[in-house]
Amino acid sequence: MRFHLAFTCLLVLSVFILTDMVNGYYGRGHFFNDDALDKLAAIFGSSWSKQSPHALRAMMSERVPVSVARAIINRYENQHGSGVVLSPVLRNLQNREDFLLTLLILQQMRNTIGTTILDGLQKQDTDRTYSFTADACNCSLYFVDETDHKVKGLVPDLIEEVCKEAGKRCTLEYAPYDKCHVGGIGTEYEAAGVGLLSRQFDGCPVTKNAEMSRAFGFTDRLLEYDGPSRFFVPVGNPGNFNPKDITGKTIGVIKGWNSNLRCLLENKVKGTKALTSKQLRAMGGISELSRAVLDNQIDACFVLLWPNGDVDEEHAGMIGGTPDGLEPVGDVFRCSEGVYIGARKDSPMLQWFNTAFRKMKKSGKFAKLCRKAQIEYGTRGRIDCAL
Repeated sequence: MRFHLAFTCLLVLSVFILTDMVNGYYGRGHFFNDDALDKLAAIFGSSWSKQSPHALRAMMSERVPVSVARAIINRYENQHGSGVVLSPVLRNLQNREDFLLTLLILQQMRNTIGTTILDGLQKQDTDRTYSFTADACNCSLYFVDETDHKVKGLVPDLIEEVCKEAGKRCTLEYAPYDKCHVGGIGTEYEAAGVGLLSRQFDGCPVTKNAEMSRAFGFTDRLLEYDGPSRFFVPVGNPGNFNPKDITGKTIGVIKGWNSNLRCLLENKVKGTKALTSKQLRAMGGISELSRAVLDNQIDACFVLLWPNGDVDEEHAGMIGGTPDGLEPVGDVFRCSEGVYIGARKDSPMLQWFNTAFRKMKKSGKFAKLCRKAQIEYGTRGRIDCAL
């Protein structure tokens, strides 16, 4: 299917160039100008020999009779075979006494051919399966079910319903968060992860911030959650860690999460600018991070909060649950603008997802889905949908 579509595109491109040549015939007194010849030679140069520009100039010059042009075509095919890409077009041309008449016919055909290409592209999009991923945050948004090991939660449910609304085929699988979003590794710079950039998947849930807007395309906002974050230390704060001044301290963060260096800088935490790459350590998850704190490898960790049930943020623990032996210290910092589906900026998913999502919001389907999720997943954390 891709071969046929590519060939059709190539043919239509030829038609547009040939049409330009026809226009040149009326305006300049000859069939083909130098610029058009160069374009045509560039397109078909990979299939023609290095002599092709000269052959094209000879065949298409008004000073060369049609019979001579045919002879050149036949000679070329005898030397190189008849399987060259341009041969079908040239064979049609050489079977007519009037080159110009053939080009005018091709011009009339181009709208039909263009429609055929659009139909093919639409069919290709319909046949496509869009893939989404989610990290196992063990929260109401998404978690791995211990029974069937599938990713569940509000986000998987929403993606499934949006895809149904849009008439798209979709899949959702688990993937480490840093394959979606890279940030917090010794710099305030944030970027899309390799999984998203290399098109391993089409979208992933992210907590958006201004820095990320340079690297991602986003759907409409799904949740009001603004990424509250706090420092965590061993119970009792035996090291007397001061969350308002981290000068000379070693801080741990999780790869890809918004609770990172950028967030500390935006919240103007004293000592942040002086942190070295050795003092800001990015780790793979809560377990690794908590062990590092309890083993005194780092002074504190800076992590997202997830309010459970009716617990307010001041008393909330780490997203996924605070490990034994740790406690929060200091104020709550804001690190994001809500939960969205992040994608490549050129992803066609963004348009159809938003169209379907807006329909769901208008019809009340989204509100109904949120109420259902609060009942089923509410024990894992509060759900504040962007209704």
